[in-house]
Amino acid sequence: MFSVMALFLPLKKELLYQVAFKSKLRRRRGIDAGVRFSTSRSMTRRQQRYANEGDLVLNSPRRDPYTKLLIKNILLGGSMSELLKILENQVQLVALAFMGIVYFLRLLWLFRFKAPQDFSYGVGSSKVGVAYSMMNVAMPWAMESVRRNWSFYLQFVIFHLGVVAAISATFLIPYWPQLFEITWVVWIFQSSLAAACFVGILRLIRRISKPALRLISTPDDYFSLILMTSFFASGVFAVPNKHTASEWPLIVFFAMTTFFLIYVPFSKISHYLYYPFTRYFLGKQLGHRGVFPRKRGGEKPAGLDNEKALTN
Repeated sequence: MFSVMALFLPLKKELLYQVAFKSKLRRRRGIDAGVRFSTSRSMTRRQQRYANEGDLVLNSPRRDPYTKLLIKNILLGGSMSELLKILENQVQLVALAFMGIVYFLRLLWLFRFKAPQDFSYGVGSSKVGVAYSMMNVAMPWAMESVRRNWSFYLQFVIFHLGVVAAISATFLIPYWPQLFEITWVVWIFQSSLAAACFVGILRLIRRISKPALRLISTPDDYFSLILMTSFFASGVFAVPNKHTASEWPLIVFFAMTTFFLIYVPFSKISHYLYYPFTRYFLGKQLGHRGVFPRKRGGEKPAGLDNEKALTN
């Protein structure tokens, strides 16, 4: 974490330096004097002169007070700026409302379709099949890919726990900031997000390295996975909610949240919206035919137990 923060420290100083010195010529002379990245306590007179000039320009009464406050809050920390307040509240609410409207219209469209009637002879229960199908996500032994490699299910759990942590943080940071004053709460969120970020990297490598996955992957698959992984990474630095130190982690995190709320309804990330519908249709049909629920062990279809029904 500290190594990543160290990468942003020169950028922070550079931005402050560019703001402080209006004249490009004076900035150039200041760079030559060694002011920009000087951390030495014993400065030369020339360095001190340029450093003092930078402070005077930054604090000049001619500069817009709102601009000065915004610069200081974002680059130097302090009280929360209006930019971050609006980004955490109004912008998020508008983006969330947009996402809700898109999902509402899509649900109206989906409910227009009725489950097709199966005219085959029923040897099982459609209701039991639907219940079994819906609970499939909580039964890893029922998935062939998981039976072959249990690490897939572990990655699935870690990745989606990270999703829950990230979504929760977008609401808790602006509306319950006191929660992140508790050290162990911050640690839990950061651990979940960091683990999910690591799984996202593994999934991206697997998708790129496996020819079969490359064949069925679309640009949206890669973009969504990269975006989610980046979102987790930004959340790791945002959840401490230390806007008094620097607002950049929070600004990046909530800017990405806004983009997600607008982009997700039109991407494959919205698969969770369709999951209940697909599992219902699948469970209804396979339950009617006695295929669901499967039995553990030999996985013999449930309908084969009803020999009398099959002989009629």
